[in-house]
Amino acid sequence: MLINTGISGIISLIFGLAFIAVSVVVFIQTYAWYTFYEILNNGIYLRGVYSKKKILFAEIETIEELTNESTKEIIDKYVLKMADREKGMEMQSLRQSGKKYTILTKYCTSQFIHKKTLLDLNFDYKGAIIHGDYVLLKLKNNEEYILSPVECNKFVEEISKNINSGT
Repeated sequence: MLINTGISGIISLIFGLAFIAVSVVVFIQTYAWYTFYEILNNGIYLRGVYSKKKILFAEIETIEELTNESTKEIIDKYVLKMADREKGMEMQSLRQSGKKYTILTKYCTSQFIHKKTLLDLNFDYKGAIIHGDYVLLKLKNNEEYILSPVECNKFVEEISKNINSGT
């Protein structure tokens, strides 16, 4: 008999499922733990899973708290460019658009869910599902980052105060 259907089989199944559930939770928490933001005396420190960046206040053009709708518009703008280029099989442009989207979301602790369909190799993007609170950080060199601090309004307030004071 390949499958044990007795009480020991059920117990093994329960322990197996519990192990998988705990492993998934540990993986997700480890990923989130590595992404954080710190406000320093002269700038902010962004730490992602595989990258880190220090941004001086002098390099920041604007920072704003986003609504769910404005977050969706920004994400859709980047992903729609990728979808259009994928339809046209413009592979070089597709890689460039994908890189820009990766940079935009590199330091965000939340992942975005994208609604899309694929019919006869025809990619049709239906928009992003947004959950959570986000901040858009725009730098003077035209880079943009979507961040997801715990308290968006306090984060924006503190950075805006430092940008305006010229520190």
